Amino acid sequence: DTEVTQKSMDKGVDIRAHKHSPYQRKILIQAKNFSEGNKVGSEAVQQYNSLRDQEDKVDEVLIVTTSSFTSQAEELAESLNVKLIDRSDVKEIIEEVDDDLTDLIEK
Repeated sequence: DTEVTQKSMDKGVDIRAHKHSPYQRKILIQAKNFSEGNKVGSEAVQQYNSLRDQEDKVDEVLIVTTSSFTSQAEELAESLNVKLIDRSDVKEIIEEVDDDLTDLIEK
């Protein structure tokens, strides 16, 4: 199950995802719609890592961007166990789901 949050009340969370089977899992997702050259930095990783402290029983924090991440952001995310999905990952996911949607990410 997923819930897209209302912008005014999201507390930095864009999407809450809940997995119920075979076990319970809660993932908080932050989406960053940045241009390709505007990389997400370590400050954002540190900020969004704190999302897991804002709610009960958070298993994972995920940051998704239409751009990429700095190497410092990647290192910090690894040490904090924050998952990162960048532009190339998004493209691969879209291609797996429906190759006809690939044009959306090319624009």
